Amino acid sequence: MLKMNEPVVEGKELYSYLVPKVTIEQVNQIFNWEPSELELQTIEYLDFNSLLWSTQNLVVLAFKFFENLNLITSLNLNVLTLKKFLISLEKSYYFQNSFHNFKHAFAVALLNYIFLVSFNIGSFFTKAEQVALILASLLHDTDHSGFTNSYHIAVKTSIAVRYQDSPLERHHCHCANEILQFYCSSLFVDLDSQIVQQINSIIQRCILATDMAKHFDIVKQFDILSQSPEFSLSNQEHRIQTIIMLVKTADISNEGRPWPVSRLWADQLLTEFFAQGDYERAHGLKVMPWMDRFIVNQCETQMGFIDTFLYPTVRLMARLFPRFEQLCNNVEMNRATWVKLREEEKQKLEKQQSLEITNSKESECKS
Repeated sequence: MLKMNEPVVEGKELYSYLVPKVTIEQVNQIFNWEPSELELQTIEYLDFNSLLWSTQNLVVLAFKFFENLNLITSLNLNVLTLKKFLISLEKSYYFQNSFHNFKHAFAVALLNYIFLVSFNIGSFFTKAEQVALILASLLHDTDHSGFTNSYHIAVKTSIAVRYQDSPLERHHCHCANEILQFYCSSLFVDLDSQIVQQINSIIQRCILATDMAKHFDIVKQFDILSQSPEFSLSNQEHRIQTIIMLVKTADISNEGRPWPVSRLWADQLLTEFFAQGDYERAHGLKVMPWMDRFIVNQCETQMGFIDTFLYPTVRLMARLFPRFEQLCNNVEMNRATWVKLREEEKQKLEKQQSLEITNSKESECKS
């Protein structure tokens, strides 16, 4: 696992990601739980809240993605290996992180499962592409430290030294490759080697594309591609570009969930940002404005993120897939709620300031 305050020695790698081992006993213990029919139905809706579930139960529900999409049968995936892989992956996330943990990874995979099933876009993609989409979603933040790229670059942690560009995302790719290599030979035992390579390639490309520093370039390029006369989902490269956008969209779409769920995720992210800001302040490092608990206004931050990043992205996807309008509608309603909360905050502040002025005048008169 990656350490935050690790020393850096030029030319020497001071960390290594070790794939967590999983025993048969652990598999039997975790998969002893079987979700009810009602619980299984909940994973097809946007109001599913992974924050309320144990990570072990989420491992079982993640297995259901592969089962319900008929990926196990179609690709002849080894069931025991898949279960071990999912448990190992869950152990590869820091549960201490408020946001970048396995529950977030599951939430991203869940959205893409919903896109494939409930939004009815699964028919556009091959089974190999679908498995790449779900795997990329689950793997995209593997071994995330809870600190941003800006921190790693500023402190010159070993991943920033090793990777000059997108250090976190390249570290996630490295970890994803390690865990896939560990399980790949038995998981995809009957798949053609070229298909396995294609799955791995898609996963790597999806993970790298989650770097928000690259967001505008990636979205712009896909916008141009998707509006060109040559664009077609019968074209393999165009499908892969679409899969990359699906992972990106799911990764940033907590505001696309109903308000009670999206608000909880917004709080989780802010908690993680504040933890980084507090750490940076304590160590004499520059604190980014959106991580400074003394100046951040959550309402304005969320509205800014929606306007700048999220809404243009979901609108782009809705142009391709009409059922994404549901996501757009949720984003619009959540933004309106943030606006309302911000107005209430302003009114409360104005009332408090008015009361302070009145009290001050009364004190002057008495004196």
